[in-house]
Amino acid sequence: MWRLRGFRWWHGLLSVLAGAALGAVTNLVTSTFSWSLAAAAAGLVAVQIGLLAWQITESGTDGRPRLDEVLAPLRPERQDVGMVFRLTASYCPSPVRGRAPEIDKLVSWCIDRDESAGVVRMIAGPAGVGKSRLAIEVAERLPQGWLTGRLTSVAGAVDRIAATSQPALIVVEDAENLADLDTLLRQAGRHPAKLRILVLTRAPERLPTSPSLSDPVIRCVLAPVGGRNDRKRWYGEAVRAYAEQLGLPVPELTKEKIGDDEDTFLLLQARALLAVLDRPGRHRASLAAISSDLVGLETQRWTRDALPLTCDAEVLAEAVTVLMLLTSVTTAEAAGLLSRVPQFSHESAQETRVVVARWAFRQYSRGLDGRLDVQPHLVGERLLLDTLARTPELLAGPAADAVPVLARACRTFSGNLPVLLGLVDGDRSLLPTVCSAVIEQGIVGSDVDTALADLVRRHGMTAEIAAAGPQGTPRAAMDVTNLTEQDLRDVLGEDYMDRSDINVRLEGLHIPDAYPRVRCALQEVHVQHCRILAENQPMWAHGPDLVTALLGLASLQRVAGVSQQAVVSAREAVEITRKQARQEPDERPVRLAFALDRLSTHLSDVGLTHEALEASTEATVILQSGAAQEDPDDASVAESYYTHAHRLSEAGRYSEAAAAIEKAVHIYQALVSREPGKHLLELVHAFSHQAEVFYSLRHHDDALTAIRSAIEIQRELADTGLGDSLVRLAHGLSRLDQNRDALAAATEATEICRQLAADAPDQFKPALARALHSLARCLNAVTKTTEAVKAMQEAVLIQQLLAERSPERYQSGLALLLTDFATILSDSGDSEQALKASERAQRIQRALMAAQPDENTVFLAYSLANHAVHLWRCNHRQQATKTLTEATDMYRALAEHEPEAHRDDLARCHLRMATMLEDSGKTTDAIEAYRDAAALLRSAEQNEPASYGSIYRATLVSLRKALERAGRHDEAAAIVVSEHP
Repeated sequence: MWRLRGFRWWHGLLSVLAGAALGAVTNLVTSTFSWSLAAAAAGLVAVQIGLLAWQITESGTDGRPRLDEVLAPLRPERQDVGMVFRLTASYCPSPVRGRAPEIDKLVSWCIDRDESAGVVRMIAGPAGVGKSRLAIEVAERLPQGWLTGRLTSVAGAVDRIAATSQPALIVVEDAENLADLDTLLRQAGRHPAKLRILVLTRAPERLPTSPSLSDPVIRCVLAPVGGRNDRKRWYGEAVRAYAEQLGLPVPELTKEKIGDDEDTFLLLQARALLAVLDRPGRHRASLAAISSDLVGLETQRWTRDALPLTCDAEVLAEAVTVLMLLTSVTTAEAAGLLSRVPQFSHESAQETRVVVARWAFRQYSRGLDGRLDVQPHLVGERLLLDTLARTPELLAGPAADAVPVLARACRTFSGNLPVLLGLVDGDRSLLPTVCSAVIEQGIVGSDVDTALADLVRRHGMTAEIAAAGPQGTPRAAMDVTNLTEQDLRDVLGEDYMDRSDINVRLEGLHIPDAYPRVRCALQEVHVQHCRILAENQPMWAHGPDLVTALLGLASLQRVAGVSQQAVVSAREAVEITRKQARQEPDERPVRLAFALDRLSTHLSDVGLTHEALEASTEATVILQSGAAQEDPDDASVAESYYTHAHRLSEAGRYSEAAAAIEKAVHIYQALVSREPGKHLLELVHAFSHQAEVFYSLRHHDDALTAIRSAIEIQRELADTGLGDSLVRLAHGLSRLDQNRDALAAATEATEICRQLAADAPDQFKPALARALHSLARCLNAVTKTTEAVKAMQEAVLIQQLLAERSPERYQSGLALLLTDFATILSDSGDSEQALKASERAQRIQRALMAAQPDENTVFLAYSLANHAVHLWRCNHRQQATKTLTEATDMYRALAEHEPEAHRDDLARCHLRMATMLEDSGKTTDAIEAYRDAAALLRSAEQNEPASYGSIYRATLVSLRKALERAGRHDEAAAIVVSEHP
């Protein structure tokens, strides 16, 4: 229909006046009255008056319908509001709680209409946290005259809304599903004083990366709010509100705890609604139980209505599920999709399918992506997953479009993840799509990581495929020279090539650190690919590529906590490189040295320190004779010295380690001088390890100098590792009893790591736990035990969550944290809680020891030695001495293989045992324990008198006093004369 766009009332008024003036002037300038001109002028006036009336009518009746095509009311009028609909943001009777700061900021952003503030704000958070409810609250607090609504279509939306005279707030729900979001925001940016857009999303990482979503967009990330008392109060308010809304009596409120700490606003409202509907026990029920109850209420509503034709609720659930999974624009398209429903699969059911599609669209609106939008999402997703579990054939046929919807549902109900992963077993080409969807939705956890990794191994390039070609032909025997892609398909097989295509798509995915096993599985697939290419020599000379792939796999396996497998991968890489070095003796063997360095690291991880030292020694010798002669300041030489220093430190050969790390530092300093800006981080790492070596040698001043050098560089680089360096600084200052300075360093480290963890929790939560650990120890050193306990509690909580998600990586660290936590609790006077923490630590260490003894013996010994102290303090003396004896035996066995590495710990165990035995009145046995400690410290004092002289003399003094108490004065006097200065 033709429209005069932009026409305003004043246009018509001016036209009327102009027409009247024309008629008057015409009559004045003519000698006689002209009826024809007067009639023309009157006609013009009449036309303009008519146009003015038409414009007024259009503004009142047609303007809003044109807006209704792109905007829906935030609180739509609905005659029949079912029970479940009362939980949606539009119908929820409860006020918003705990969001006042966010609401005030957003309202001010709208009202101020500051053009420099940007037109977009993003509200992110999990399902049910209150994103839509927050948006409605903001809209309802705006002054009269604002146009508000939920976007239903992008096409022409901005032009239509901007054409009105009103400022507008547009709410975009489930923005991650809107393909044209970038277009919408770019168009809205042209009206910075008039438009405001609230983008609501569960998965902000899925939104397009473009200038429209960069600065000045501010993200408001919502999480569950309120403590236990808050939830109880809000629950009571919600119960009363629903009872009033439904005209039902208010049930008696329970005195028990309401829900869990992670309950969302929606879940709290659902508990209240079910309580009003006389569903007992729902104040503590699980999410699955609550959602199942709500699905039951919704399907009951269907049966109370006039069901289409002969359909029952179960068939309608299948129809709704299909329309939730797949996109349809018209009723005809929806009817076609419903042929997936078993009851509607035959051709004669076309009329029934159309009727059911119309029924579904009357019940529920469609989202921006064209799918049925069953709200609240908690109900829709539970209905979808339950229906698919009952009727999996609904996913038969092309299922790629269903993956995002299923992934969203599985984020809420992670126990149903097999439904999503099962799609790949039916169509392996969906593997990259499914992996991407799981990652984008942030579905994490050890079980999820393992399941995805198994899927990659099962549908990627397997060992069986790598081993043989078509009809079992060995791939190594094939001649693949000059083959086209079709020839390769003929030779290698369609299955092999199809999997290769899948692997290429998988390699394009960014796999976050939260999925270490998936990263390993993908690398295993890559290794298999490189192995096939390497076996088809000489055409495909991919031996070096295979070595690189194996070393990369070993590194990923190390991160994933499967260190034994990492050793296997690294050993194979070394063997291949040795073979190549023998075949090409004239080539500089830097690759072999690099592989040996990596192998030494992995051997060290599994406790094979002797073999690790041998590997790093060989690598250093190779480089000294090769690369070092060509270029003494070569980076590979520096890295080899750095690795070798680590291995020497682990063997307790600290003096040699100091010499090695000094060479690494010197080379890196030369490289930095030669190429400013390069190798700075490597120099930082070298300084950091140099500080650790100096700490072990008790050269504390030198250690502080080294770590301060590292910190100076890190401050210039704004390096994210600054927090860890400050932790090392705090550690060194504490050893020198500079406890105030140590506390300042640990406090700064905690502040830095807390900010980093807020921006990237998956990456920096471990660093925050380390910083809090250091802060707790420093607070304890200045007798701020209450604050120390609080800091350590936070550190333990973070480490516990990390260990739950990736036990292989973080379980050992949790045990060490608990061991130190026990010490702090004991210092605070809470010996019983200290003992419980210590017991938990040694239980974890025993489990780790049973799984991987070589790696965990030293940590279990440390845990047992400390546990013995807490047992003693709680008067469990017999158990304490038994536990300390076990720790001493472990350290003794370790010291037999690596005396310098474990001598100090063994000496400390002997001293603790001596003290316990003396307190028990067993002076003779205590004397023997003192002698054992003195013998160990004597050899150390002879080699390093500055480091061990003080503790050795203190041990002799304790031994002499014990001898005197036992009446063995001659032996005591002999110690004074011959050894005590």
